Formats: sequence, C-alpha cells, structure tokens
Amino acid sequence: MRGFKDPHPLNDKPCGLVAVCGGDDPRLVLEHLFNFALALRMAPLTLKSYPYFGVGGKGNVKEDKDLNPIENAKTLGKLLVKAIAKRL
Repeated sequence: MRGFKDPHPLNDKPCGLVAVCGGDDPRLVLEHLFNFALALRMAPLTLKSYPYFGVGGKGNVKEDKDLNPIENAKTLGKLLVKAIAKRL
C-alpha cells in the first residue's frame, strides 16, 4: 500500500484531451474530461483556440471547419511533446 509521502503516479503528468461528439458542441464533454484529469492530479493542456480544453470535433472531423479538429490536434500534439520533453 502506498504511503502518504509516496508521489501520486499521475501527479503533474501532461495530457491532451480529445472529444468527438454527435452534438453541436464538444466543449461540455471536454470540460468534464478536464476536471477528471485534474482530479487525477494530471496536468491537462489547453489550446488558445476554441474549445480551449482540448480538441473537439463534430460529425466528419475532416470537414469540420468550425472547430478545426485536425489543426487543433496537430497543435495539441506539439504541446504534449514539449510538455513531456520538459519532464525528462
């Protein structure tokens, strides 16, 4: 059993969130995932573009020009690589 002084295994681990939904806006799903990651003591990354909490898409993500999930996924991937590299 882990003691109180042992570090939590997910403490400050960077993570990127992705949600694809059939509805109009994946932001609510991403907010829930973001809060769940925080509850796990992780460090979820955010984007400077909507939906901010991660990559969201709706319907055919290749054709989704509103949320730009493909471009946002590329950006999130780069941010994740940088965050992991900082930890090494």
